[in-house]
Amino acid sequence: MQFVYPYFLWGLLALVVPVIIHLFNFRKFKKVHFSNVKFLKAVQQETQSRNKLKQWLILAARMLAITCLVFAFAQPYLPGKNKTITSNTQKSVTVFIDNSFSMDAQQKQGRLIDLARTYADEIITAYTDADRIQVLTHDFESRHQVFYSPAEARQLINQINISPSSRPLSEVLMRISDLHKNQQVTSSRIYIISDFQQSFTDWQQIQMDSTLPVQFVPISPGIQSNLYIDSCWTDRPELQKGGTLKLKVRVRNESDQNIENLTLRLKVNGQQKSPVNLSVDAHASVDAEINYTIQETGFHFGEISLDDDQITFDDLIYIGFDVKESLPIYNIEGLKAGPYIQRLFGNDSYFKLETVKEGQVDFSKLSLQPIIFLNGLEKISSGLVQELKKQIEAGGTVVIIPSSNADQTTYYDLFNALGTGVFQQIDTADVRIERIDSKDAFYADVFEQFPQNMDLPIIKKHWIISSQSSAYSVPIITTKNGRKFYVRYQRGKGQVYLLASALDDAWGNFPRHALFVPTFIKTVFSAIQCSPLYYTLGLDAQIAVHGIKLPGDKVFVLKHESTGTEIIPRQRTIENTTWFYPGNLLTTDGLYSVLSGSEPVYRFVMNYNRRESNPSVYTAEQLNQQIKTLKLHHFSLLNTDAKEVRQAIIASDSGIKLWKLFIILTLVFLGIEILLIRFLKG
Repeated sequence: MQFVYPYFLWGLLALVVPVIIHLFNFRKFKKVHFSNVKFLKAVQQETQSRNKLKQWLILAARMLAITCLVFAFAQPYLPGKNKTITSNTQKSVTVFIDNSFSMDAQQKQGRLIDLARTYADEIITAYTDADRIQVLTHDFESRHQVFYSPAEARQLINQINISPSSRPLSEVLMRISDLHKNQQVTSSRIYIISDFQQSFTDWQQIQMDSTLPVQFVPISPGIQSNLYIDSCWTDRPELQKGGTLKLKVRVRNESDQNIENLTLRLKVNGQQKSPVNLSVDAHASVDAEINYTIQETGFHFGEISLDDDQITFDDLIYIGFDVKESLPIYNIEGLKAGPYIQRLFGNDSYFKLETVKEGQVDFSKLSLQPIIFLNGLEKISSGLVQELKKQIEAGGTVVIIPSSNADQTTYYDLFNALGTGVFQQIDTADVRIERIDSKDAFYADVFEQFPQNMDLPIIKKHWIISSQSSAYSVPIITTKNGRKFYVRYQRGKGQVYLLASALDDAWGNFPRHALFVPTFIKTVFSAIQCSPLYYTLGLDAQIAVHGIKLPGDKVFVLKHESTGTEIIPRQRTIENTTWFYPGNLLTTDGLYSVLSGSEPVYRFVMNYNRRESNPSVYTAEQLNQQIKTLKLHHFSLLNTDAKEVRQAIIASDSGIKLWKLFIILTLVFLGIEILLIRFLKG
């Protein structure tokens, strides 16, 4: 037992008064004369014993009454879990309400977010008007960064809605800790109201001031199950009219039951496509394939959906892809270059081939080209080397096909700048190309059936390419003696393809072989810088758009096509690429446009983060176990019904108040004293 006003205990000195009265009883006795006192002896002895007992009982009742009265003024209480509370101390209280998508789930008492609001309201009623209350959500809104009166805080609670934002518990606690440092109070309280998904509670990352007591208020969902679309992707970057887009869709089943005959629907540009049926085992995932035939050029906006009764935000995923009318190829030819590149790409309307002779290169055009061929150049100027280096750093692709009379010195400078292997010497021994692996990603979807004894090209002469390079290399074609014949080097976001021989009959029959066409077609398609099918809200911090820039101080505007909302994010342009940093400005999934003035110059798609899709949560018992295991001594659990939260907090903060009990005991002992005086015979 402790006291709010312990200095009132000095009043116990008043106990001396009844003791003095008892010891110095100045009562006067009246004399009564009797002729014979013989018969009064026994009565006199009995009366004296009863009188002493009566006086001791009266003294005890008086002393107990005074003691209880002093205790009542000192306000005794049995301390609760939070032992730092003292009377008249202003408190700063933070109530965090989890408003992520998982809180939109239902249970018997209604939606979890509605129940969280009720808990928060009851928590606030446990504090006085002098206390300062902060209401915080995953959104970290500026209005939630300050402390309010209880009445103002309750108004904020009613304005909280479900949000796509989702932050880990460690980040939430760190923000709360920083905000409490600026509060000039000696007592703080933190309440975390959440369903405590396992994806939310990153226990190992929690670092917080141990002087701030934290109480978890768990709200348990009714059913922990969810069927959702996890992700979508395509393995083929080449998109052209008449081609087929192969979409891979991952569907995950987080429930205890197998799902049979699930329908997956695809809609592109508002038109429904053929649905796909699939089955998903319990607590497993399946990758479904949806084929879509591209019938027109331009931007395509699609959505893939399924039906689920539980958490619904992840039952739909948006995709977006742009189908170009043509693919530009910039071909820099030497004076003695062969006709093979011109024949391959010049007669196809999809490939927009521009051929220039060496010495006539317009350097200003290079940054606009997705792929550049160096076809049979004898010498490479230092200026061209520097421009090609910039092209690679910006994410472009360069294909190097040497000349029959290649100047090894200038080529060495080029290889050194691009970080590739270098030409060491020419090997004039005949060698055959090694068997091609049809399952390799580079040749995917090229060969329907691969012959067992395929007649592969014969190389009469080739450069020996060194194995040392600063860029990551992947041999695409090798000779039977293990030498690299066609190599891809990955340099940052750019890539370099290096061929070991000239496209000349004297160097072999590779340019006349059937393997030549798919090899360079796939090379060109690999240079396509496809934008992602979608970006993820809160996960993708930047959006890169190639080929757009504005002059001067003009800026791009991002517009949500459905709502019409426009924002101006932080942005910067480097070379021919503009980078957007939307931060938390984008909050809605769907289709967005990049506006230059009022004209859209680029479109992209945003989807909600699937972080909240896994319904697994910590139970109250598991939360307690984690708190004990990690020795989080300033953490505790407030696991009670919403109607009892207020009393539980008061008991936790102030303990069990006993002053009323001692007032009653004071009256009881005074009553006992009166009864002893009036009815107990002395």
